[in-house]
Amino acid sequence: MKKTSIQNKLLFGMVFFMTTVLTVGSTALYFSFRKAYFQQIDLDLGKVATLLATEIELENGQLVHEWLDDVRNDPIRSKKDLIQSWNLSDGSSLRSPALKGEDLPKFSAPSGQSSFRDITLPNGHSGRAIGIEILPKIDPEETEENATEPHGPYTEANAPPHILVIANDVEKIEKQLARLRWILLLTIIAVVIASVLISRNIIRSCLFPINDLSDQVAQHNVNELDKEFLVTPDFPEELKGLVTQYNRLFKNIHRVRVRERDFSAHAAHELRTPLAGIILTLEQALHRNRDTDYYQECLAETLKISQSMHGMTERLLYFSRLQNDTFSMHFEKVALHELLKNVWLQHTNRADSRGLSIDWDLTDKAAVIRADQHLLGILISNLMNNAVAYAEPNSSITIQTTAQSSGLALSISNQSKGLNKENMRRLFEPFYRKDEARDVNEHHSGIGLALCQEITRAMRASITADLDEENNTFTITVCFTALVDSEKHAIS
Repeated sequence: MKKTSIQNKLLFGMVFFMTTVLTVGSTALYFSFRKAYFQQIDLDLGKVATLLATEIELENGQLVHEWLDDVRNDPIRSKKDLIQSWNLSDGSSLRSPALKGEDLPKFSAPSGQSSFRDITLPNGHSGRAIGIEILPKIDPEETEENATEPHGPYTEANAPPHILVIANDVEKIEKQLARLRWILLLTIIAVVIASVLISRNIIRSCLFPINDLSDQVAQHNVNELDKEFLVTPDFPEELKGLVTQYNRLFKNIHRVRVRERDFSAHAAHELRTPLAGIILTLEQALHRNRDTDYYQECLAETLKISQSMHGMTERLLYFSRLQNDTFSMHFEKVALHELLKNVWLQHTNRADSRGLSIDWDLTDKAAVIRADQHLLGILISNLMNNAVAYAEPNSSITIQTTAQSSGLALSISNQSKGLNKENMRRLFEPFYRKDEARDVNEHHSGIGLALCQEITRAMRASITADLDEENNTFTITVCFTALVDSEKHAIS
């Protein structure tokens, strides 16, 4: 796969742009100069042609070419002027001495109009010529004076048309234009080379902060991902947003790594404690011969610990599958109030043993929601289990449902003196528990609320925790947005 380089792209783009601009500009400059030169040449040729057209006359029936006499009598013009005329009646032709018997190209425009052409002169030089078709000029005064004199073969009626071609040698001008082309070409090449060198250095200096940032990323210690990248005062404003996002990304990665590390450590700790209990119980049973009742007690304790471990591993499995979005959800209509009361029956014995009472404050409307019933049961059971475990002895637990415009809210409240605002911020972290909570109940792994949060996320619901420090009331609220119209889907 071809590698892409920002530096090469910028350099190529700048060079291509400058080359295009210089080429177009130089071409326009060259042709404007050339056009100006040849416009002036054509203007001069036109003036000369207009003048010479009056010097082909018809006098007493004879053709008189005064232009040829004027050229022959002028030593400068005889060497310089390139003129030729053709009599279209008899095909005869007259040439200026400078042509040395050679012919100019014969061309013209319709009568009365001029035609300009680039030609090659007899000596091989480049030339510019004008061709015009004319009729000999007849002088009325001369005609009256010579009326009695004998006439030639031509009269005003049969005056022969002529083609007059006048040329200028433009070899020097073409050489000057060729020199101008080379100057412009060499200028373009020199400017492009200079632009490449200068642009390369400028681009390198502009990309240096990116290279520096890349080096910092490459050298970033995996154990110091929360350490921010250094930004110098002259760091480009366009890249500061990128650095901010990098810092945020690495901090998030650091937090994830810390959570994963803590998760592994806590999981190992939670598994080690019950395993140690199982080993200790079995070692005591095998230390010496015991009676049957003692063995049954040991087996019962081992079973209790194993069941606790099984529950924790099940919660860990659910937590992992929900986090990775690999849990297969099955949404169905669930009667929330009925499910609440059924799940509460599983916790009544423990609640009674701690002297806890239950207060139901359920909405009068039939609370039917769309949810995965199995996960919803785990969610409610975890919330009730926490409420029973951490409520103050001989206090009450309140379970409330409230109809909202966007759905249904479920709240579970209990009295608790061991929480504060600092605890609330970390409440949904996996394995987070206060030390006092760990002493209260050894069968709580600290994964329950984190699992509840993942369940609500998977079911497109939300969960929040609130603490009323004045009344020492802790409340967990779950908002279900997928509320079914109770009028159409009421369940008796």
